[in-house]
Amino acid sequence: MYDLIVCDGLVIDGTGASRRRADVAIADGKIAAIGRFAPSAARRALSAEGCVVAPGFIDPHTHCDPQLTLDPFASSSCFHGVTSVVVGNCGFGIAPTRAAGREAVKQIFARVEDPAVLDRIPWDFETFPELLRSREGNIAGQKRWTARPLGMRASIVIGVPIVIDGESTDDAARPGAVLRPGIGAGPA
Repeated sequence: MYDLIVCDGLVIDGTGASRRRADVAIADGKIAAIGRFAPSAARRALSAEGCVVAPGFIDPHTHCDPQLTLDPFASSSCFHGVTSVVVGNCGFGIAPTRAAGREAVKQIFARVEDPAVLDRIPWDFETFPELLRSREGNIAGQKRWTARPLGMRASIVIGVPIVIDGESTDDAARPGAVLRPGIGAGPA
């Protein structure tokens, strides 16, 4: 028995196959089958007649981490069908950020984010693991964070020098020391 059947929707499955009218059966939070099913084959049935049924879209390059501290749904994304976002993969992100680097972060994000939003970031974190803990229970839906503090990001915000010829071994190791806790914290 399935947990849910989404009945009679126009299924666009993302595989390149033609759209088709079908039912989508869900079990244990995952798509179990696509086809035609009796509503009684599930604990619950939901009519999708007249609606498109499609997987959520992943936005692989966003700058919405400031917004996610204030709007856990990232409304501007989910209104367009985005269910998962990746932040920080371009080297910019709000964590890790030392207190002394917060204004630099706000200047970087001012190109893509409303300054009023930036002024409202609850700076109750410095590291990426602290950011995740501070948002525990406040990241809604299927939105996800990821941490990849790279090159310029690390240099401007936390004081790690940009890699140059002749750098010391200690300087070369510092970016890794910053990156490891963020990777270890995993996505939220």
